[in-house]
This record gives sequence, structure tokens and C-alpha cells, in this order.
Amino acid sequence: MSTPEQPLEGLRFIVAARQSRKPRAGEKVEFPIEAQDKRAKEWGIDQGGQYVDTAADFKSGVVAPWDRPHTKEWVRETGAKIHGYDAIVVTKTDRLSRGTDEDFSMIEAWASRNQKKLIIVGPDGGVWYPARHDSDFWQWTAAKRQANREWNDIRDRSMNRQLDLQTARKLSGGAIPFGYDVSGTKFDKTLKPNDLGWEWVPPIFQRIRDGKSLAKVAAWLDSENLKPVTWLAWSKTDPDERGPEPKWSPKSIAQMIRNRIYIGERRADLIINGQRLRGKGVVRIEVEPLIDATLWLAANKRLANAPRGGRRGPKNWEPALLTGSLFCQKCGAPMYRLKVRGGYVYYRCHGFLPNPKGCGTLVAESLMDSIVDEEMRDNDDAETYDYVFEPGEESEIQEEIDRIRVKLLDLPTKGLSYEEEDAERAKLRTKREELESQLKNAKPDRWIPKAVLNDDGTPQTEADRWKAADLAGKREILKKYRITFMWDEFEGERYPRHMIVPRWLTP
Repeated sequence: MSTPEQPLEGLRFIVAARQSRKPRAGEKVEFPIEAQDKRAKEWGIDQGGQYVDTAADFKSGVVAPWDRPHTKEWVRETGAKIHGYDAIVVTKTDRLSRGTDEDFSMIEAWASRNQKKLIIVGPDGGVWYPARHDSDFWQWTAAKRQANREWNDIRDRSMNRQLDLQTARKLSGGAIPFGYDVSGTKFDKTLKPNDLGWEWVPPIFQRIRDGKSLAKVAAWLDSENLKPVTWLAWSKTDPDERGPEPKWSPKSIAQMIRNRIYIGERRADLIINGQRLRGKGVVRIEVEPLIDATLWLAANKRLANAPRGGRRGPKNWEPALLTGSLFCQKCGAPMYRLKVRGGYVYYRCHGFLPNPKGCGTLVAESLMDSIVDEEMRDNDDAETYDYVFEPGEESEIQEEIDRIRVKLLDLPTKGLSYEEEDAERAKLRTKREELESQLKNAKPDRWIPKAVLNDDGTPQTEADRWKAADLAGKREILKKYRITFMWDEFEGERYPRHMIVPRWLTP
């Protein structure tokens, strides 16, 4: 039988803890909250209990124990661990929950159903549920309500602080997007582009604008060994608790493309009367942009109009060299690779959509590839060029027009009255019309050809470039050309006939 000096004698207990934050990389410190929970363990042992383990989570607030990542393993009624202890010891009831009386009623019902004791550290063996006497009952009731009041006070202070920061157009929290770092003091923070942002964000948007798929851009970033923002937290996690190493995903690329921070606009949820209006209003905080509005709009337009559906193209082999460049000279339809029984591979006339039915032109892939390869290797007369963009007045005017387009898209989200919104819309449209009239007489942008040189200073030819390219590089080169094929007959024999001409020469 327990004695007054040893009220927990014979009880196996776990400690429900709440960690204030995750330790930073290499950090070995004991935060004040963790120190309190350590004392709960020592108190339980001093009271005669048998310590089993500590269930600690970073997730707290009003989240119930069975919804927390680590504690839930101990309180799951169908689990194995629930049979390994008799009591849960806590320093305060907020280790169990900061919820309402209804939330605690569920926890109390769980304890009664599973014959568990809930004990708050204190004199005379602490405060127990189920109550041993009237003092336990009243102290338990007061403690759980105090936890809820503290939670509401913390929440109100947090909301008011965020509202003050938003009013001052300062950073008030939230995830840090790729390409930015937090800059400034505690209540005067903003986001600043970092070196990775300047180097990688513009090319990502450019690739999406140019038609690259989300999956291909993600694979490209992984191949360049560029780490997503989630990698840093993963790298600091205990190796025994890590999941797979984070990779770029199509979803993360899509979120980046849609994020307005890259054109200088950080968005936060509007807070009114202590309530966060998620998705019903936004506060805009200006930051330094990484791209211009023209590129952002173009990438988002391309993303919105991207084809949907399953994978297209070869599934188990490399793409064909001539796919997309080879056409039937007889009927003008595209020719695609076809693999037939016996392992033979051909380019076949595909016909035209919506009812593709080719004219029957067929040529072996190996033959057609060798014909093109031989001709490209002999193309020593044509020099290769890179094109350098020389901006005129068009670029600057067009960028300002695109900024106005973004503002017009945003008008319905600003919470203006009908009259205010109509007036602002008319003002923006007038400004856009003025700029569009200026654009007609503006100095045009130009792409100036610049010859590519070899390492020895001699002009590089198409043959040089072709010989140095891999399959992907050769396919990229052939995008400039239209290749046609058909069979000719002479004296009862067939001969291949082809043409390779620059696309700009073809209608």
C-alpha cells in the first residue's frame, strides 16, 4: 500500500513533455520548458513511481495527445505501448492540451476508459485525475481552465504582434521561399534575395515560359545538385529519424511559378478582430523582386495552358533523334518512330489529327538517322551563331504594361467598394492605353547574331557543333531544321530522297 511519502509507489509512469523548439544543427542546450519536464521525471521517481519513458512533441497548443507525432504512440487504444504504464505525469496541464473544457472531457474520458491516472506535479503527491478527494477535483478544474486562458492570451498577443508588423509592412512570419533569406532585427524583418535566388530563379521561370514541363525542370534542378528549401531541415534531422532525401517535385516548381514574391510581392493573410481570414483577404508587403512582371506573366500563362493528361513519348527507351523534325515528303505529315515485331524500328508517316492515318511512307530508323548524321557532319559551310539581346525602349514599356496587367488581376482581392474598384480599374486602363500608344513608336528590341568561336579562335561550324553534341544536344540542333523524306523509284528500284532545310525557309 502507498504511503503519504510515496504516493506513486507501484505506478509505472510516462512524462508528457512539450519541447519549445527543435535544437539547431550541432546545438546541445536544455531549454527552460525541457528543464521543467526533466523535473517532472525526477519528481515522479522521488514519489516512488517507476519511470518508463518521455513522450515529447514540438506540436502543442490545442492539439490532443492522440494527434501528436510521438505522444500518440503511447495513448493509442489499439497500440502496444498503452499497456506499458499506469499514469501520465505532467508539469502543467498544457502538456496534455490547452483546449476547452470539451477537449479535456475527451482526455478525461480516455483516462477513465483505459484506467490511466493523469497527475500534475505538486506537493502532497500532486493533483490527480480521477480525483482522490475534493482538493484534487477543484485544483484539476482550475489548472485545465488556466491552460486554456493562457493559450488564448498567447494567441491574442501573437495575432496583435502580427497585425502590427503587417501594418508597418514588415515580415510577420511564414515559410521562407527558395531564393530568399530573412534580413533585419526581430520586429523589423524583411526578405532579401540571396545568391541562389539570383542564379537559379530566373532560369527556372524562363524554362517554364519556353515550354519545359514541371517534371523536366524538377529533374534538371536535381541533376544540378540544387537543394530545395526542405533539404536544410532534413539535413539537421537525426539520421535515424530521416525519411528519403528531399527532391524537387513538379508541385514545388508550380508553387514557385505562382508565387508573387518573385515579382516583389509577399502576401500574408488579413487579420481582423484577432481572426486570420485565410484566403479571404491579403496584405501585400513589398520585397526586392528576382524577375520582372513580363517573365512572371509569361511563365504563369504557359503553366495555365500546359497540356494535361498522362505521359507522352517513349516509356522505356531514349527519344528518337528525328522525332519532331522529320516529315513525310509525300503528304507533309509528321513521321514518328515505330517498333514492330522482331525488334525492327522504323519512322512511319503518322498522318494528320484528328484522324491520323499515314500514307504508308516507312523508313528504317537506322537508315534515316545515318543519312541525317552524315549530312550534318559535312555541314562545314554554315557557321553557328549565338544571338545577343539588345533591349530597346520596347522592353521597358512592355514591362510597365505587364505590371499594370498584374494590378488589374489583383483588383478584386483588395476589398475595395464597387465605386473604388471601378475608379482604380479606369485609371489603370488609361495608363495602359497611354503606354500601348508609346509602344507603337518605340525603338524595337533586337537580337544580334554573334558568331560562336572554337577554342582556337576559329569560327565554329554546324558540323563542329553536331560532332560535339550528345543525343539531347543533336535533337536541340535539329529544332532549327525541317527534314523531309520519301522513296523514289527508278527502273524498278527504290531510292531514299530527303531534304534538310532551315525552318524559316519553310511555310
